[in-house]
Formats: sequence, structure tokens, C-alpha cells
Amino acid sequence: MRTHLVLGMTALLLGALAPIASAATEHPNGCPPDNTYSVSNAVGAFVPDAAKKVYGQSGVTLSINAAAGTTWTGTVGGSASGDIDAIIASAQATVSSSISWSKTTTVTLGGSWTVPSSQKTGWLALGSQGYSMHWQVAGYTGGCVYKVLRSGSAALPALTPMLAHS
Repeated sequence: MRTHLVLGMTALLLGALAPIASAATEHPNGCPPDNTYSVSNAVGAFVPDAAKKVYGQSGVTLSINAAAGTTWTGTVGGSASGDIDAIIASAQATVSSSISWSKTTTVTLGGSWTVPSSQKTGWLALGSQGYSMHWQVAGYTGGCVYKVLRSGSAALPALTPMLAHS
């Protein structure tokens, strides 16, 4: 009799736990739980290294030198905290597989440029060709409403390092 009681209670406890285990695999609202990341309006753009960009007035000669191994990153604006890897993956899938968060020079690179008299100011920068784009994260909220949760702009490098000027 005692064995039967223990087995019966075990079955009762396991039966009570089963719905809890299956409920844990569903989204609390019954909606798909995953957010979707997308990029749009991508256009080719020079993506500079903010630490390797110099400015000057008309007639000034600007110079930049970067040792091999100099690394710089793209920029992602808006509330992208925690989303950067997914934004880059979306950009690689829809715009160019060569897009990355950062680029590194493999050789020493340098040059100079004089701001022409036709310009009041100018700049010279190390960077690379890349893309400027809009990004967004969308997902389901309470009541299974699909909406944009966060968005912003990004400028991400895609090609080998180069110098550019205004």
C-alpha cells in the first residue's frame, strides 16, 4: 500500500510539472519571441577613423600617418546597445558580405593634402569605403503587436584602408 501511495504521488507531481515545462518554451504573450533586424537605404560612403581625422583651414597642409595594425570601427547611432552584432549580420546579408564592425591596416599608411583656397576648411582622414545605412529592430510587444522597437543610422567599413579628404 505504501509503495502504491508513493508511486501515485510521483505521478501526480510529474503530471503537475509537465504543463509548467511546456509553458516555459512558449513566449508569454503567445507571440513569436524573436526580434528581426533589418537595414535599408544603404549607400556607399567613406567611413573614417575618428582618431585619424584632421581638420584645417584654407591653405593648410594636413598629414596623417598610421602604423600597420591601426584599427578603427564603424559607427552605429540610436539605441543599439546589444544589437550591433545583429545589425552587422543583417548588413552583411543584405548589402555586402565585406561589411564589418572594424578594419585594420596591414601596412603603414600615410599621406598629406593641402586644403585648397576655394575651401574655407577641409579634412584628411584614414578610413575605408563602406556603407551608410538606416537600421531597425522590430518585434512583437504585448498583445502580439508587431512594431519597430529601436532604430538608428550606421556607417560601417567594408573595404581596405585608404585616405580621403574633403
